[in-house]
Amino acid sequence: MSFGDGIEKAGSYASQAFELMKTHDVPAAPPNFEVWYSYVSERFPDLKKTLDQMIDGDGSFDGMKNADLYETFIGHMDEKALVQETGGEIQNQVKEMLMALGGASDKIKGFSASIATNLETFSDDQSLGGIEQFVQNMMLETRRIQKSNELLQSQLNQSSEKISALQNNLEKAEQESYIDALTGIANRKKFDVTLRAEMQAAAKSGEPLCLALGDIDLFKKFNDSFGHQVGDQVLKLVAMSLHDNVKGSDLAARYGGEEFALILPNTKLQDAYGLVESIRETIGSRRVRNRQKGIDYGAVTLSLGLAEYKAGEAGADLVGRADAALYDAKDAGRNQTIMAD
Repeated sequence: MSFGDGIEKAGSYASQAFELMKTHDVPAAPPNFEVWYSYVSERFPDLKKTLDQMIDGDGSFDGMKNADLYETFIGHMDEKALVQETGGEIQNQVKEMLMALGGASDKIKGFSASIATNLETFSDDQSLGGIEQFVQNMMLETRRIQKSNELLQSQLNQSSEKISALQNNLEKAEQESYIDALTGIANRKKFDVTLRAEMQAAAKSGEPLCLALGDIDLFKKFNDSFGHQVGDQVLKLVAMSLHDNVKGSDLAARYGGEEFALILPNTKLQDAYGLVESIRETIGSRRVRNRQKGIDYGAVTLSLGLAEYKAGEAGADLVGRADAALYDAKDAGRNQTIMAD
């Protein structure tokens, strides 16, 4: 965590952050502190705007909200820092490769000059001794440049291996940046990237594409009644139920809070409806229990909205239709799936 504030200013921001965390019952964990420090220092305008809205609302900050704030506004900075650091290391490796090649170029020029000198000497003395001396000099020069090239090849191989390792680190970081920290399934970032790609593919191929948005019914009441740890377990249960019932290029993602999404390429609306209903019934049939304490928290239900992509439709419109259908499902009594028009 690096902010670059002066000591006095940083101390003031830290005090304000702790006071606000105390006021809103936010645990004094490092990620939470980083969020609230960034808020009072106005480091990220979008974070300040979001927190202001949440404070003006009910002013409550549970574990899920705290984690979402960190992942949305702070976590991605860790990813950027890694990318910048790795990019710098790759640049250094490329510079070393260029320096090695430059050194080799100088040696090759020296080799050419040496050949010219020896050839000139040989032209002046074409006796047996002169021939022998010329051949001996050429062999020495050839061995020298050969050894130099072997060193160059070794340097290039080492740089290539380092760059390959750095590339692997970047790919790993990219994959990790697509995972929701709490549930372990795809996050909103991965959802956005995948939906955009699948819409482009559907527009090109003409194959169907469906999107489902689901929301855990009465989750806030459930969360408040049994505590945030149980609420987190409910989120994980729903996430795993979605993940375990999709296949191939389908994607199950946590859309935000207690809302989830399913992207279903090459799936017609009626087929998508059958799949979504099956998943909804599976989730509703399971009970959340604490086996050690012998506590039964009851069943969890899910309301869903389902929409099929229309040719030429914008992503926001597809999401909007699925979201409107989700609200219709809520208004109709919850625990059901409604298909958008």
